[in-house]
Amino acid sequence: MSSSLLIEKLPPKCPVEDCYLAVDILLKSSEGHIYGAHQANLESFSGGFPIAGSVSGVDDEKGIEVQLAENTSTLKLMLQFMHNVTQPDLDVIKFADAAALAEAAEKYMIYSAVQLCKFFMRIHADSYPVDVFVYAIKHGHMDLARVAASNTVPTKSHPDFRPWNLKSSDSILALLAAFHNRYREECERQIDNIPRIMHKGGRLELSSCRWRHFQHTVVAHMKRHLEDMPCFSDVVESHTSILRDCMHCNLRADKWARQFGGRFWAPPTF
Repeated sequence: MSSSLLIEKLPPKCPVEDCYLAVDILLKSSEGHIYGAHQANLESFSGGFPIAGSVSGVDDEKGIEVQLAENTSTLKLMLQFMHNVTQPDLDVIKFADAAALAEAAEKYMIYSAVQLCKFFMRIHADSYPVDVFVYAIKHGHMDLARVAASNTVPTKSHPDFRPWNLKSSDSILALLAAFHNRYREECERQIDNIPRIMHKGGRLELSSCRWRHFQHTVVAHMKRHLEDMPCFSDVVESHTSILRDCMHCNLRADKWARQFGGRFWAPPTF
């Protein structure tokens, strides 16, 4: 018998390096790649696979074969987390691959990976806020969902971000869109909440004042550029030259700028 025929009859190996455990089940990725696994490990390291000896699948000459929805990269990572070996370094893995592993860890209850993946998603909540938000809502990590949602508001680095422009119409993204609507409403409410400082004689404005022009300029800028909301005081200060040397109007502008006190909106609730 030729060596090529012998190779063809060998069952697929476990992809974990230096694993010498007997293969008694085959897992097939969505791309058709088949890897050897161990029913006892699947039972011990996860809560989402049947107990050892109870699995049925496509029973061919190579053994029990089970089709999974996960791709090859995710399947290989999953199997590594279900062995007593050094776990993968997620910092060197592409975000998409690690995010897919995070979903699989939750789906199959791979306990050695769940918390590590959650931590990975948290540290990427700024760079991939929508992906992290969807993951967090799906799996009940509400603290992480609030962090991710807050990171989706318009900023200097993401001035044009709008979650409702995404292709998905998923109800989870509808929650994010609702949060953005509340954020916009709160921004506009705060912008329009202008303090009152009277001039001498009890008058709010004098004919010589340029407050209305100043106010209109600032409000128009902010409603066009909500990404400037975290630095509202800088926007106000950049336009105070309009007020010239009116002491009362400048005091009013200073109070307007300072009333936000940094983070002015409440953390999102879902």
